[in-house]
Amino acid sequence: MYNVMIVDDEEPVLESYAHMIEHTALGFTLCSKARTGHEAMARVHECRPDVVFMDIGLPGIDGLETISAMQQQFPEILFVISTAYERFDIAKRAIPLGVVSYLVKPISKRTFLKTLEQVQELLDEKQRRITAQVREMHHAADLQAWEVKNFLTLITWKRLEEEQWHAHKERFSLLGDHAMICLLEIGPSGESSIEDLYSTCAHQIAFKYQCLSTEYLGRLLVFITGAENRERIVHALEYIVQQYLPDGITCRIGAGGIEPYDRLYRSCSDAMEQLSGDDRSADLLQLQQQIETVRSVILQSRPWDVIEQESRTLSELLLFSNSFSLAKKRLIGVITLLLDDLYRSLQAMIQVAVPFDYIREIDRLQDHRQWDLWYARTIRFIAERSRQYHMENRPIPLRKALLYIDEHYRSTLDLSHVAQACGISAAYLSRLCTEHLHTTFIDHLTSVRISHARQLLRTGDASVKEIAYQTGYQDPNYFSKIFKKITGVTPTSYQRGDT
Repeated sequence: MYNVMIVDDEEPVLESYAHMIEHTALGFTLCSKARTGHEAMARVHECRPDVVFMDIGLPGIDGLETISAMQQQFPEILFVISTAYERFDIAKRAIPLGVVSYLVKPISKRTFLKTLEQVQELLDEKQRRITAQVREMHHAADLQAWEVKNFLTLITWKRLEEEQWHAHKERFSLLGDHAMICLLEIGPSGESSIEDLYSTCAHQIAFKYQCLSTEYLGRLLVFITGAENRERIVHALEYIVQQYLPDGITCRIGAGGIEPYDRLYRSCSDAMEQLSGDDRSADLLQLQQQIETVRSVILQSRPWDVIEQESRTLSELLLFSNSFSLAKKRLIGVITLLLDDLYRSLQAMIQVAVPFDYIREIDRLQDHRQWDLWYARTIRFIAERSRQYHMENRPIPLRKALLYIDEHYRSTLDLSHVAQACGISAAYLSRLCTEHLHTTFIDHLTSVRISHARQLLRTGDASVKEIAYQTGYQDPNYFSKIFKKITGVTPTSYQRGDT
């Protein structure tokens, strides 16, 4: 609905225009009437019209002078002028003022409404342009935030090549070739939003230093470039935390050393090392849950893209929750568990031939780039061997049941339904799951659904409610409860990338 102001010193004209706007013109509403230019100037601040019908021959300042004065303060208003005389000099003065139409009195109802239709088209087009501009601004802001997050994730666990660094340096207008990474971890926040608290800290830090920041794994990661004195920066961060966080909110700070661009991951490791000395039971619980998820998707011979995504998440947790040396030790434990699962899946004591000494190779890893290459190759080896042995040794009815679940997990499924579809009894299918998958039917079905939900939450634009329905849950609240039980976080937090 667009607002219309009428400015005319003739009462019959005011009443006629007002009647047509209120009773005939669709999409418009009368917001004010004025009889002089001064009166119109006083009222425009209150009603903020989208369009003004302006008489030229007004007492005091004339209509064109009034338009000129209004446009200085409200350039977005559209004006339609009306006059009793068709004069070229008036039209010439009106052109630079952006007047959209010129009407000569007396004005018929048809002409008046036709003019409103033309004005509405202009206003609609302006609204579309504004909406598109706002959408582009939001898109640009989202893209910038994504680029920052991607860059910060990259530098904290990968060695940057010189060409990569200079490309990012130019994109973000970074100062110098040295920087440091700090991690802020806010404790229980009561009624305050963790996201808002991190945003406040990041905003205040940006006043003092050139920095980039993002939330990652429940912490605020701050990248400070052009840094010269580590201790001075730490003191500044402590001051900001004390001044701008509410009373009762605790915040731990981990500050890495100042490093050159190709060794920034060391700064992140130093920061993580400082935080790792305190109680980190929540981090350990999340890590344990992710290890179990990776074991499950490999044992169940899930598609490679699912295994790859879950194993990548595990790798990130290992690296970001620990110093590099501790992460390597924990990786040895993870690989030992995965190989043990592979041995036991043969239901024999014969070990699978592993063409490498994984303990020695892990110990020799020097940086995150070497970690990535070795880890990806090893996980694929274990997953492919596991799939090969499972396909060869699983009973045909179980293979049919697993295929049926993969194809119908979006529907309402239960043990009896799937067993009937495969031509076996529910009791037999239940025993097959226990013996060959080392889990129950319902736990396997839940694992399949949650794995797909995680992919949708990270890669799509659907809401949590829509994703619940897409993965076979008719109750979104129950879906959220199960998702948090398995992953340790809510679907909303997972979708935001908090983990």
